[in-house]
Amino acid sequence: MKTLYLHVGTPKTATTSIQSFLNKNKDVLEKYGYCYPASLHRYPDVNPIRNGHFLVGNVIKEDGTRDTDQEKIYLEEGLKQVEDYFKKVDNVILSDESIWRALSYTRKTLLSDLRSIGEKWISD
Repeated sequence: MKTLYLHVGTPKTATTSIQSFLNKNKDVLEKYGYCYPASLHRYPDVNPIRNGHFLVGNVIKEDGTRDTDQEKIYLEEGLKQVEDYFKKVDNVILSDESIWRALSYTRKTLLSDLRSIGEKWISD
C-alpha cells in the first residue's frame, strides 16, 4: 500500500530538527521504502528542507502581490514529483510547519484533496 506521510509539526516543536534528520538520512530511508524528496521550489525565508511547502506556500510577485498561477504550477509540479516517487517506493514523507495552520484557515480541504488525488493515482 502506498502511504503519504504529512509531518505538520507546529512551529517551535523541533520540526526543523526532524526535517534535518529526514534530509540527512535519505539513503537509509530509501533502503526501507521511504522517500523524503528534495523540494523542487525555493520560497523566500523558507528552509529548503521543508519539502511540503508547495502544498500551502504563497508565491509573491516582485510587486508584492500573490502569484496564484505560479502557486498552482508549483502545486502540480510537487504532486507530480510525489506521484513519480510512488513508482519507486511505497512511502513518501512531506514536511512543513505551515501545513497545520493552512488546514485551519487557508487550505481546509487539503487532506481530502490529497486523498482524492491519491485515489486517482491508484485508479489510473
